[in-house]
Amino acid sequence: MYAAHALARRISQIDGKFQFVTYENQVRREMDHDLEGTALVLVSLSGETAQVVGLARGAAEKGVCAISLTDLHPCSLAQYARLALYCCSPARKIDDVTTTDLTPLMAALTQIESCYLQEIGVL
Repeated sequence: MYAAHALARRISQIDGKFQFVTYENQVRREMDHDLEGTALVLVSLSGETAQVVGLARGAAEKGVCAISLTDLHPCSLAQYARLALYCCSPARKIDDVTTTDLTPLMAALTQIESCYLQEIGVL
């Protein structure tokens, strides 16, 4: 399961306006609508995933608030985000298996969840 999917699932149970999208073309279609007050949370630890960086660039061009969450290093994604958030979760592999610790990422997503729930008056 995606870490961001867990965040979206929890929040959408309280506020149905929050959704998790995995397909780039679906996000682009959504950005073609009036998105005043909408924030797009983009998660990529490397900050260099081409599709995610492209979505951030598109959001910036359309005036959509993009929030990025990446590892602690300069990256393309953070350049396009209105708000750049970071967690310390450096990439790690054993042989060809990704073993990156996702605990820092989950902690950052949990904080985003808390801030959002406070903003809508639930907490």
